[in-house]
Amino acid sequence: PLKSGAAPDEHLKVELPALPPNAAGRPRRVVTAKCSAVAVVLVATVGMLALFMPGSAASRGRRRLAEGTGTGTVHGQWWWGDEPEETWVPLKQLSQNSGVLLGSIHNEDRVWLTEGDAEVAKYEKLLADNFDLITPENACKAATLFPEPSSLDNPRFETCDRIFDWAHAQGLKVRFHVAAWGDWNPDWMVDTPPAQKAALLERTVEVALAHYADHPALLYVDVVNEAVCDDVVFTPDKQNCGNTEAAGLLKGGPGISSWYPDVPNYIDLAFHTARRVLAGRPEVKLVYNDYNFESQQDPVDRNKAERVYEFVAAAVARGVPIDVIGLQAHLSAFHAGSGIVGGLLFRQWLAGVPPQLKRFADLGLEVHFTELDVGCNFPTLPCPPSVPLIADSGDEHQADVYAGLLEACLQEPACTVFQMWGSTDRYSWRDGSWTLDGGGTGDESKNQRAHIFDAESFAPKESAWALARTLQGLRS
Repeated sequence: PLKSGAAPDEHLKVELPALPPNAAGRPRRVVTAKCSAVAVVLVATVGMLALFMPGSAASRGRRRLAEGTGTGTVHGQWWWGDEPEETWVPLKQLSQNSGVLLGSIHNEDRVWLTEGDAEVAKYEKLLADNFDLITPENACKAATLFPEPSSLDNPRFETCDRIFDWAHAQGLKVRFHVAAWGDWNPDWMVDTPPAQKAALLERTVEVALAHYADHPALLYVDVVNEAVCDDVVFTPDKQNCGNTEAAGLLKGGPGISSWYPDVPNYIDLAFHTARRVLAGRPEVKLVYNDYNFESQQDPVDRNKAERVYEFVAAAVARGVPIDVIGLQAHLSAFHAGSGIVGGLLFRQWLAGVPPQLKRFADLGLEVHFTELDVGCNFPTLPCPPSVPLIADSGDEHQADVYAGLLEACLQEPACTVFQMWGSTDRYSWRDGSWTLDGGGTGDESKNQRAHIFDAESFAPKESAWALARTLQGLRS
């Protein structure tokens, strides 16, 4: 308490109580601080506002206290001084026996074409130390493997091979990405006459997967990617439901899909072809992968969770050999539900994830997070000013999203992979060089800093510590 009659500029010695761990689960140091009476009053006022802000970390702590399920999270938002040093333990060591494989992409040419041998080795050590599963970012896509018609007989497997072989040498498994996608196809494939596209699709899937059918590192194949249509608010480029007569639940038409509606059964064809080619590898699982359906409480595309479920359930019912549903999860710190922005839009988003996982598990499918990253804003947008209570997009809220999703995965027995679309902020598709129309901006102000290790030294960020603490809690 302030001394009675204290002058505004009179300094007080304030002893803070013992504080619970921060959002990442790391202990906070109890310190002695000098504060002016005015500063104490301001901190107390802002603290009370934070306590009742919908969706904020403090509000979540208040709700847990009211429900008798937590202690002191509210107070844990206020502390002074440096945190004590903690020894980093690689994530995959902590996840042993969890039943969940941890994964990341390999950024391949973003690294190989820009860095010397020492930096490449440092980056690949980061991957090998922390992850069980690797996905090539672009090296195995059709535009890379089949850049011209003649490459059907002479595919460009060199870069994809390099990642498969490196992963195997490190004892890691690989997810092949991707066999059949309506995007990232070479122009000659897009311009193929519709009557010839079914045979072309079948051929490309056969050639690509036959090459890796006997590779010991192969464990998963993203067979079809992003087939279900979008109806994203405020984004005309992502509003493509019903834009062709035959579309139904699927996206299609020029500039939207290379395969649909020209090949009406392209999804069934791709999965059956993949299973036939991989008949000798029943342990290799086939994945349908998509985005914006991770939660049943998503205001950005309110009905996509239902559209994807309806599509996948119907496909499974008619015998399409889908083994896994992949939830991409390209997210923002706002998905933590903190501040006015997050509280208004995403207050219930994390709560809507577990029932969505269970819904697909009840179809008999494995459930994977496949492309998780959590930026400071929605993709392609610059980071907003970090204004507490309004638009705080800082590391702590990023950590809340990462840890919340890992916790949901660990609690769902069918969730067997937790994979991120990047490891370090140094190499990232969310670095400001990507736009919805495929053009590059090169705008550093739009670097989303969406990953769990920093760009400078690959040091673990708050989000990495949050994942580690979540895994440590599981082990304890």
